[in-house]
Amino acid sequence: TTLFELPGVATGTKIMGCKGITNSGGLMADFWGAGFHLNMSAGQYGNESYWEYTADGSTHKADIVSNSWGWGPGGSYLQLYYYALMYDMASVPNVLDGTSSTSPYPGTLFVFSAGNNGNDYGTTGTPGGSYSVVSVGASITSHFYEGLYGNTQTDGQQVYFSATGPAFTGVVKPDVMAPGYRGVNPQPFHNIWLDGVGDTYYWWQGTSLSCPVAAGVAAIIIDAYYQEHSVKP
Repeated sequence: TTLFELPGVATGTKIMGCKGITNSGGLMADFWGAGFHLNMSAGQYGNESYWEYTADGSTHKADIVSNSWGWGPGGSYLQLYYYALMYDMASVPNVLDGTSSTSPYPGTLFVFSAGNNGNDYGTTGTPGGSYSVVSVGASITSHFYEGLYGNTQTDGQQVYFSATGPAFTGVVKPDVMAPGYRGVNPQPFHNIWLDGVGDTYYWWQGTSLSCPVAAGVAAIIIDAYYQEHSVKP
């Protein structure tokens, strides 16, 4: 077995995986990544459970939560749905469980794909259309068409499928653009049709590719802040 290592955008970053693509799982997984846990102890009525921020936030608190998913097509009208508003609340420090004087909730940066619903008005999906999250559109930073058009005519342009704003309430979206066209990744199977060629590599694209690229850049910025102010993540 040959082990290949790819450096990625933010080398040395600690990554935590949360199972989110289930019924109601997206919000619960993201809240877990933000440092909350589900308290199952009985409340004053004896049967309720609730999410609360962990005392130290160190067991499962991420600085950034990257989400390559959203509601579509479009879904901008769901910006005011309670499910999307929870991301706005969880983004801001001290809004949720901010009463603790020893370890208040510091907030979390949620990064979402803008969606692949085309570049017409109001096509950015939710929760990518929420106020406080960073929604990421796809740009062309690829060598795929360089032989035909040259890099100056393609690099940095928005890909045709990348969703745009404004969102339902008029907020400008997407917030940033990142490479999301013609990325290459290995496929988890051997190419049986081209025997002897080796493992298959596949072109792929989408704002789901752009989102983790932008999250990696954000990780570098956060790390620089920690370094400058001598604080530990």
